[in-house]
Amino acid sequence: MSLKHARLLTFLVSTYLFFTACNKSPVRPEAIDESTEVEIKGANPIVSDAKHTIPEILGKVFTTSISGTRMLLVEPGVFSMGSPEHEQGRETIETLHEVNLTKHFWLGVNELTRLEWEKVMNPIEPSISNDTEVDEDKVSEDPFSDLTRPHYPKVQVSWVEAMDFCQKLTELESKAGKLPANYTYTLPTEAQWEFSCRAGTSTATAFGNSLGPGDASIDPQRPYGAVAKARIPKQLQRVGKYKPNGWGFYDTHGNAAEWCRDFFFARYPSGSITDPLYDKPTGLKVKRGGSYFLGGVSARSAKRGSDAPTRKSDTLGFRIALVKE
Repeated sequence: MSLKHARLLTFLVSTYLFFTACNKSPVRPEAIDESTEVEIKGANPIVSDAKHTIPEILGKVFTTSISGTRMLLVEPGVFSMGSPEHEQGRETIETLHEVNLTKHFWLGVNELTRLEWEKVMNPIEPSISNDTEVDEDKVSEDPFSDLTRPHYPKVQVSWVEAMDFCQKLTELESKAGKLPANYTYTLPTEAQWEFSCRAGTSTATAFGNSLGPGDASIDPQRPYGAVAKARIPKQLQRVGKYKPNGWGFYDTHGNAAEWCRDFFFARYPSGSITDPLYDKPTGLKVKRGGSYFLGGVSARSAKRGSDAPTRKSDTLGFRIALVKE
């Protein structure tokens, strides 16, 4: 075959292959079976299969009708709980292990505030005149207007009292027709709390491997990592003053420590675990997040703490969760 004919043959074969490829149907995203299960690590994705259907009455973000607490949906996912051996300030009870959370839940965007607590535990009916016709101008617009620091975390609350709050909120929201059947307000499990705090990160904090007084309400003289100290008071702050983590949760580092549902135990499992809840009585309940009184090392995502369920403290509050039982 001559060189001229060989080049012609090569051209014709290439042209044929090109047009054959163009006529093939491309794979479209919408053609993928949405019920296919995929492994999800370090993300807050939307899961669309039937077992994770979100009740329409709730939605991905909603505000409770009674307490006015803003709730944010957290989708199922897999993450590494605990801390690596090289993490600064790491403790031996922070064994790194994989956790698979298979159920969606909602978590309070903020730590529960004093105002939200009062609305549920000590409700005040608006004052109205004795006139037959109610004058709207005579109805108190805010029956809690005399409450001091209404938007600060509710502290000086025991684990027992925090669970009482959750139970009463569940009853009130159900009575108001705002809660689907089999859903309950409660405290987050320790795993749910750390998953939400990390928000897809694997660093010491949701903001990286440092935490300073500009990131969270911690002891400004004891920042974590390569951060400068600050000469400002260490004190409880209004919720939402500092930046949120990547999923939109505020004050998971510092401000008030937060109760979790689990009993505290000293050893994590070394292997993978699914939907953990440690309910074997140990006499202590888990608390997380550090506080304004402690240094940044105590506000790390993996840092664990515990206290007696009846103990109250100026540095200890809670954040509510909504789960399907």
